[in-house]
Amino acid sequence: MRVVMYVIAGMFLWIHSGMAQKPVNKSGELWAVWEEAEKKLEAGQFDNAIVLYRAYEPSFSYRLKQAEGLKKLYIEGQRLQKAGKYPEAINVYKKHRSFEGVGSLTAFDTKIDECIAQMAGSNNSGTKDFERRILASELAYKGQKKLRDLDTLGAERDYSMAKKYGGNFSATLKEQYEEGLKITKELREWGRKYRMSKSQKLSLEQEKELLESYRRIKGVPVINTVETKTKEIIAKIEGSNSMLSYAQNCETDLLLNYISQNQSQLAYSQSLVSTLSQYKSIQYKIGMLKSSAENSRTVKSAYYSIDSMVRSIKELPEDVKASLEECIRNDKTRTFEAYADQARKSGNVSVARKYEAIAQGQEVNIDAAPAPCAGAPAFNRGIIIVREHLKACKPSEAKRIWDNISRQLGNCEQKNDILESYQSLQDSIHQMSADARTLEGYLADAKKLTQDKKFEDARLKYQQMAALDVCNVTERDQEVRRGLAEIKSREIRPMYRIGLTGSVGTNKPAYSNKRLSYGLVTTGGIDASFIDHHNPIDVVAGAEYFNSFYYALDNEAYTTARYKLEGVSLSLAVKLHLSNTNPNKIRPYIKIGREEIIPVNYEFENYATSVIVKDRKQLKKTVSSIIGGFGLEMQRKHFGFFIEGSLNYGIGGLYNKSIANQNINTTTPSGAYFRRAAGRFGFRFW
Repeated sequence: MRVVMYVIAGMFLWIHSGMAQKPVNKSGELWAVWEEAEKKLEAGQFDNAIVLYRAYEPSFSYRLKQAEGLKKLYIEGQRLQKAGKYPEAINVYKKHRSFEGVGSLTAFDTKIDECIAQMAGSNNSGTKDFERRILASELAYKGQKKLRDLDTLGAERDYSMAKKYGGNFSATLKEQYEEGLKITKELREWGRKYRMSKSQKLSLEQEKELLESYRRIKGVPVINTVETKTKEIIAKIEGSNSMLSYAQNCETDLLLNYISQNQSQLAYSQSLVSTLSQYKSIQYKIGMLKSSAENSRTVKSAYYSIDSMVRSIKELPEDVKASLEECIRNDKTRTFEAYADQARKSGNVSVARKYEAIAQGQEVNIDAAPAPCAGAPAFNRGIIIVREHLKACKPSEAKRIWDNISRQLGNCEQKNDILESYQSLQDSIHQMSADARTLEGYLADAKKLTQDKKFEDARLKYQQMAALDVCNVTERDQEVRRGLAEIKSREIRPMYRIGLTGSVGTNKPAYSNKRLSYGLVTTGGIDASFIDHHNPIDVVAGAEYFNSFYYALDNEAYTTARYKLEGVSLSLAVKLHLSNTNPNKIRPYIKIGREEIIPVNYEFENYATSVIVKDRKQLKKTVSSIIGGFGLEMQRKHFGFFIEGSLNYGIGGLYNKSIANQNINTTTPSGAYFRRAAGRFGFRFW
C-alpha cells in the first residue's frame, strides 16, 4: 500500500511541478488532495497523509506539521498501550483533539476505546485512583458527545460508567457526570413528551414550542438535529419552506432535508442527494478551516470545488443554483476579507492585497513572489548603523537613520514585510527614544525646581529619575548625583562664624642701612568670617596678638642688636574659591587682603653698648602690609578649620620719619618694612 501511495505522490509532484511553470489558481486540485489526505489521517495512515502534504508544500505546510505531530502521538500512545499502561495511553491519544481543525479522528478514538475496554474489563478494586480518574474523564467526554447526537441510552451508559470509576475523587469530574446523568434523564423525558404530543396532531406553533423546550434543560448541549427540525417548523409557519427560500437564506441543512423528504414527489435522483450531502460536508469543513489564514490556499480550493459542484447539478432549478452560488461567493468574500484584515494588522500588506483581490472575485496566486525592493540593499546596510547607534545609547541618531532607510524602500510590495521583520528593532528605537525623552523631561523639571528653591520637590524628582529604565545608566546616575549634590549645596545658606586662629612664621625685615637676620613671628587670636558655599568669595576679618623679634648683623654676620615688636594685628581679606562647593569636603582657596599692626610694645637692645630702648613712639601708629596666600579649608555648619601658607609684604614703612632714630642712624630716620612668611591655621566648633 505504501508503494502505491508513493507512486500517487510522485504523480502529484509531477503534475504540481508542471503547474508551477504556469500556476492554475482556478482549481479544486488542492481540496481533492486535502480530502484524500484527511481520509488517511482518519484511518491512521499518517505516512501516506504526510507524503501527500509534502507533495504540495507550501500549501500544506501547517497541516504537514500537524500530521507529523499526530504521528508522534499515535506512536507514543501505541507504545504505552502495548506496555499495558492504558491510562497513560488514553492521555496521549486524546491530545489529538487539541490540534486546530482536526477534531476527533477515528484512528485515535478506536485506540481509546480499546484502552477503555481493557481497563473496564480489569478488576475495579485493583485499579489505581489516577487510572480511574482518567477512565471516568474519557467516559464523561463520550457521554457528552452522544448527548449531542441525541443518543440518550449511550450517554446514560457512559455517564454511569464514569460515575462507577470516578467516585468522589474529583469534585469537577463528579459534577460533570452527575450533571450528565441528570441532563440525560431530562432529555429522555423531553423526548417521550414530544413523541406523545406528536400523536395528538399538534399545531406548528405548539410543535415549535415543544421542540425549543429542550433548551430549558440546564447544561444541555446544542443538539443539531433538533435545531434543524425547529428551523423547518419556523419556515413552515412563515411560509418560506421552499427550495428557493432555503437556498436564498443559505440554509443548506434545510435544503438537503427538504429534497430528501420530497425526493419521490420531486423526482430527484439519489445522486442529487449525494451531491448535496457532499456539498454540506465540504461546507462544514470550510467552516472548521477558515478560522486560520494558514489554510487560505486550501479554503480557496474548497470554495472552487463546491462552486463547481453546484454549477454541475442539472436537476436543480436555475434560481436555486444561482442562490447557492451567491451564498458561496458571499461566504468566500467574508472569509478572505477577514484574512486580508489579519494580514494588514500584522503588517503583511502584499499578502493582504492578494486576499482582498480574491475577496473581490479576482484570480490571484497566493504564492506568487512580489518584485524585490530596489532600496533593500541600502536598507540592510543602514540596519547595521542603526544597531550601532542603539548600542551606543543614541536613539535619536538611530531613529534618524531608520526613517531615512525606510523611505528608501519606496512603495514596493515587500516594504511592509521587510519592516515587519524588524519590528523588534523599531520597538527598541521607539522605547529608547521615549525613555530618553522621559529622562530629559525629569531632568529639566528637577533643575527648574532646584532653581526655584523647591528643594524637596527637586530631590523627589531626582529620586524618581534614578528609577527610570534607560539605556545609558551611567549618564543617568551622574546627573542624579550632580543634581542631589547641588540641592544639598543650595540648601546650605551663607553664614557668619567666629573661629580661633594662629600662625607661626618668619620675618625678614628690610632696613635701608642695616643688615638683619631672619626672625620669628607668632600670632594668635580670632577671626570673623562670612562663609558662602554658592558664591566664589568669602570675607574674613581677623584680630590677633602679634609678636616678632629679629637681629641686626655686622659685616661678619655677628649679632649686634636685637629688635622686638608686639602689637595688635587687624586684617581684612577675601578668600576666592570655587562656586557651589560641598561643605563636607575640603576646598582650596586663594587669600588676598591687607593687614594693619598697631604697635603696643617696641624694644631695641644694642649689644655693643648694652643700651636697651623701649619707645614705641619711634614707630608709626600702624604698620601696613599686603596679604597673599593659598590654603585649604572645610567649613561645615558647626565645625570648620583651615591651614594656609601666607605672605605679608610691608608698605609705607615701619618707623616714624618725623623723629630721628638714634638707634639706627643718629642723623637721619631709617626706611624699614617687614617681609613675612607664615603657616596659618584656625578652627572652630560652633
